[in-house]
Amino acid sequence: MKKLLTILLATTALTAHAENVSGEVSLTPVKPYVFGTVGTAQDGLKTLDGNFNSRDERVAGQIGFGLQLNDYMGGEIYYQGGDKFEYKGKNGNMERVRVNGVGTRATIGTSTQNRGRVFAKLGVVAVDHETSGGIDSNARPQFTAGVGASYNINNNFAVRSDYDHVFKRNTSVDRKGADYVGVGGQVNF
Repeated sequence: MKKLLTILLATTALTAHAENVSGEVSLTPVKPYVFGTVGTAQDGLKTLDGNFNSRDERVAGQIGFGLQLNDYMGGEIYYQGGDKFEYKGKNGNMERVRVNGVGTRATIGTSTQNRGRVFAKLGVVAVDHETSGGIDSNARPQFTAGVGASYNINNNFAVRSDYDHVFKRNTSVDRKGADYVGVGGQVNF
């Protein structure tokens, strides 16, 4: 993970240096935007005693705020939540878990033609698992990575799609990796 972050930072520094050497100064101002998507999330629950070891998929959504710093780099702050996941244990008991996350991520990408944009995302999200049986309900930071694409309908609105993966974190309750796929819109200011 550190190597990937180092490569991204080095690429950004080289790009900025190349623009300065050529004498070009970007006059593009920082561009704020808000976004929202609706889709499906998949999460899993595995306990050390072996009672739970399953995955579930539910309707979820993301809302957030972003800043496009230049043609390539940006950043976002977002919230993700949705329906409660349901896991059935081997002994017949049921665990209902609401998963909420607040995260921040860097985006790096490029435009395709004059209206589209594709980008990669890398960040950290604080994931909170609210359980009905009290198995685990602590918010824990987890690394996240993903890809996205947007297509500008006009200067102020774009259609957007996202895929995000939250990497698993080993604890007394082993959370499996989680995935989110969504489609929605982005309002550019």
